Amino acid sequence: MKRLLAIALMVMAPTVYASVPDLICRELRVVLVNPGTLRTTELKDTRTLYRFKAGDLYLSTPDRSEYRYNKVEQQEPSRYSSGHKTLLFEADFRRGTFVHVYTDEIRVSLVSCNRT
Repeated sequence: MKRLLAIALMVMAPTVYASVPDLICRELRVVLVNPGTLRTTELKDTRTLYRFKAGDLYLSTPDRSEYRYNKVEQQEPSRYSSGHKTLLFEADFRRGTFVHVYTDEIRVSLVSCNRT
């Protein structure tokens, strides 16, 4: 009976994931996808910075100062979400693919990251 209870508790227990470490990620490449036509456009000169600090995501661009975007939540190992973004990291957090999906635009970004 004790063994059955222990197994039941393990199955019902919520999975605990680690938070994303403190990082600064720089966009290397961006592809915009029009959700209505699936036409793509590659942006050549992207300089968006993604800063992760204490479980929050901060964004900045050359024409906009840094602002808090949203809280970051882990969905499964190496996959996080923040607002309209899905953040896929390599196991060592040195590279990632970020996908922003909204009604008028899908933005797919390849990033390079460093721990802070």
